[in-house]
Amino acid sequence: LSYGVMGYSSFSVRGSIVQRKLAEKEELEHKDLTIKLPKYRNIKMSLGTAIRARRSIRQMTDASMTIEDLSTILYYADGITGELTLASEEKDLLPLKTLGDNYNTTLRAAPSGGGLFPITLYMVLRNVEGIEDGVYYYLPVEHAIRLVKSLDSEMKNELNTVAEWGTNIEQNNINIIMFYVYNLYNNSRKYLDMAYDFAMVEVGQISENVQLTC
Repeated sequence: LSYGVMGYSSFSVRGSIVQRKLAEKEELEHKDLTIKLPKYRNIKMSLGTAIRARRSIRQMTDASMTIEDLSTILYYADGITGELTLASEEKDLLPLKTLGDNYNTTLRAAPSGGGLFPITLYMVLRNVEGIEDGVYYYLPVEHAIRLVKSLDSEMKNELNTVAEWGTNIEQNNINIIMFYVYNLYNNSRKYLDMAYDFAMVEVGQISENVQLTC
């Protein structure tokens, strides 16, 4: 069903957006697959200094990454930074009976068209302290990562032999390989054909956050 832009002020849509965060709480029930990340580090460098100092550097070492550094990168990439109230001005009866007084949805470090956040951060993690090598995805609301698949020796060898990473990229020394996975239906029901354009802008915003944080 295509709601269109105006339909997103309806209660059914607002209620769905508000309740999306419950899905991540269910993920935490799988304690063997989900890892809560420690609090991110407060970055004190000014934005101007970070922009002037930013460089693309392909001099890599085999040093391990701390889980605190991973936490900080993911938080500033697309972590939760605030809330937005989606209650209608009329305080209509239906929301009051179903949502109570909680009309808040979450906002993130990177902007997103309509606050729909259709991009999920998947990543290959290797040599990160305290974390098994594997494929994970980020849960922004809970600031946690969920294991998709552990890296066995065959998968590691496959990653190390992929030529598309680039001639100057040393696969053996990479800690994070990040993938931006777009869920078409999260925003196309509102923005139709424009949804893909908004998703690409959002990927650019997230990736810039990653680069400046690093």
